[in-house]
Amino acid sequence: SGCTNPAADNFDPAANNDDGSCIISGCTNPAADNFDPAANNDDGSCIISGCTNPAADNFDPAANNDDGSCIISGCTNPAADNFDPAANNDDGSCIISGCTNPAADNFDPAANNDDGSCIISGCTDPAANNFDPAANNDDGSCTFTSVSGCTYVDADNYNAAATVDDGSCVYSRPGCTNPAANNFNIYANVDDGTCDFTAESCTGDFNADGLINSADLLLFLSVLGTTCN
Repeated sequence: SGCTNPAADNFDPAANNDDGSCIISGCTNPAADNFDPAANNDDGSCIISGCTNPAADNFDPAANNDDGSCIISGCTNPAADNFDPAANNDDGSCIISGCTNPAADNFDPAANNDDGSCIISGCTDPAANNFDPAANNDDGSCTFTSVSGCTYVDADNYNAAATVDDGSCVYSRPGCTNPAANNFNIYANVDDGTCDFTAESCTGDFNADGLINSADLLLFLSVLGTTCN
């Protein structure tokens, strides 16, 4: 009795009765590339092809023979901020920093992350006719048109748009504009309804300073010939 199988490790050519003791070494793993269905003694020769890279999407922990099937997802664009040289499957995660504004001088159509580098040339002077609020680089294109008017802010007719003062400013001076009133104000140009016509104890004291002198005469002469309503 003995092993009568010539393929067995322990084949006994003298045996004429197989006693089931045959040992056939080989790969006993059915999932292996070199699985031997006749083997009953695994000799560690099994070859399991697959992806052996733990970082891969399809890593096979059972594989011991890398067959080049590994899939590593990531950014495959060398121009991207997060380029992954090991990646072989672009997953759309690439970040390309640059100017994303189509109106900018340095617009980058490939950029998907605006890094604040956009340069927009134009007129940056708010006082110019062609002021561009979006511009951040003055290109010397500003134009200015002269506008005549009153440029003094305390004047009644102040013109904020005026760039050249034309001497037209008007200033309101409220007071009594009636020469016949006791409190007539020669400098007033807007009557404020304060005129006082009560009898004066000192006739001719037009400026109410308690004296009748040349100052009163001048006030009188300034209204001499005026037709009263």
